[in-house]
Amino acid sequence: TGSQIPSASLFRLGDDGPEKVSTDDLFKNKKVVLFAFPAAFTGTCANQLPGYNAKVDAFKGKGVDAVYGLSNDNVFVQKAFQKDTGADKVELLQDFNSELSIALGKT
Repeated sequence: TGSQIPSASLFRLGDDGPEKVSTDDLFKNKKVVLFAFPAAFTGTCANQLPGYNAKVDAFKGKGVDAVYGLSNDNVFVQKAFQKDTGADKVELLQDFNSELSIALGKT
């Protein structure tokens, strides 16, 4: 809570396919909620993602700019999971080689 997110490279699904994004660029001067989930289409995660999605407006009401979900899943799998769960308010990010997870001490 209130912590600076370490520098790392992540991926997201853009209009033209996977896009590499830097946490420095993505989160600069923003207040964000970042949560991690181990794998798409698993029992716990199938509840976790919609749960965060349902709270996005409440988070924004408290000054949060965006809510992000992080996993090692391929961006195309993430998109299918997002569609399957109806979690359209959360942006999903791929931590392909666990760079951010390792920097956060969460591996």
